[in-house]
Amino acid sequence: VFMKRVGITGAGGRIGSLLACSFVDTYKLRLFTYDPTTENDVERLQPIVDHPNCEIVHQLNLSDAEAVKGKFDDLDVVIHMAANASPKQTWAQARVSNFDATMHVFEECARARVKRIIFASTNHTQNAIVAKPENLSFVDPYFLSHPMKLSDDAYPDSLYAISKLFGENLGKYYAWHKGLECICMRIGSFREHDDPHNILDPSTADHFKALYLSHRDCVGMHKAAIECALHPDNGIPFAVVYACSNNSKKIWNLDETCKILGYVPQDDSEAGHNSTS
Repeated sequence: VFMKRVGITGAGGRIGSLLACSFVDTYKLRLFTYDPTTENDVERLQPIVDHPNCEIVHQLNLSDAEAVKGKFDDLDVVIHMAANASPKQTWAQARVSNFDATMHVFEECARARVKRIIFASTNHTQNAIVAKPENLSFVDPYFLSHPMKLSDDAYPDSLYAISKLFGENLGKYYAWHKGLECICMRIGSFREHDDPHNILDPSTADHFKALYLSHRDCVGMHKAAIECALHPDNGIPFAVVYACSNNSKKIWNLDETCKILGYVPQDDSEAGHNSTS
């Protein structure tokens, strides 16, 4: 039976490891981690470390172009999760982990003739119009009744967000010039414990619940991104989608996302995770 070959960078992270453990029976996986001594990374991947469908490549420095060469050979899809995700990172940090590394991943995908890259983008790309400079977790109530659309302008709130917009535009460039299919996932609020009601800081509650992404929907949306056919009106195999659950109090309009992915999110932060079956 043919199984797609899927690579995941940042495979030891919270989302990368969830996808790896969820996909290991469905796809042939090649997992890339940066620091194999990180306790959480080791623990998260432990359940699948000996699985016959799983190959783990440790200590891959994506900011080193030479180190990346050949790593994506024979892969059908690459899910690029690895990044410095801090909104407070400096330019020096962003340049190495998010600009240089992302460029090398896209270039190697094109060289290796990977069919599709799924790029982990972020809610921070549009967050500045919703939040405040002194509080990135603030939610302007206007957007609860007028959810943002993918066609709306970007409003980056940080260098991190700018690095993700760079990745989105890089994806469009490679889709146009190289035919590398690209789906960019603007990921909402994801937590390892997967409980929208377990919020340690009440001041972040509205923002978290508006953008909540359950584990089930995270897996479902990424699987859909691997499997869906892209039918762009302009002929360029590229799309940006929102990755959040079907929350009652959401600030993103999910209509276009559902159309592109062919997947309707199942969960709602108000009802609790796994709210439907």
